[in-house]
Amino acid sequence: MRRIRLPSRRKLSGIHYAHGHTGKHAIFDCRLIPLPIVNHVVDYFRWRQEDAHRNSLNSHCYWALRKDGVSANEAQKRMSRISNSKKNEILFDRGINYNDLPSWQKRGIGLFYRNEQRQGFNPITKETTSYTRRALHVEIELPIGQEYSKFLYTILEDMNKENFTRTTPAVPCCSAYQSNSRQWQR
Repeated sequence: MRRIRLPSRRKLSGIHYAHGHTGKHAIFDCRLIPLPIVNHVVDYFRWRQEDAHRNSLNSHCYWALRKDGVSANEAQKRMSRISNSKKNEILFDRGINYNDLPSWQKRGIGLFYRNEQRQGFNPITKETTSYTRRALHVEIELPIGQEYSKFLYTILEDMNKENFTRTTPAVPCCSAYQSNSRQWQR
């Protein structure tokens, strides 16, 4: 079984700061799940993206209600009985247009490895050489719908080119979310 070396916690939290966000810590939800075929991997990631979007809308509404002085239990009760359009109205009434929020707040971010070409210098032959290194990539603007599926298939194809041969691939699923008013946790 191949071990996946993840970057240090400091490096992951640095991703958040490097993109000029608010400076608050993000909450990561990471899992390793063995899925037998590529289509299941894509379906899983699509479901996770929809789940992140639903959780984001609920979290923004919950904390908007809490900011207005509504108790935690009452906010939960109100959220469980209303549609997404009503949740958008709750936010809009408080000056928040959910559609205008950055996509990383609505859908999370993607973390994945990809190969990068780099240049180096060989001191023995005194020649410039190019080499390939695997680097962690952060995708802040994840596409949606069919474009997201294409995006995922591209990543998976690149993984296969890198000789990731497994009968049941373990694919890391990472998403992050941070609310403007409070941090949200599962």
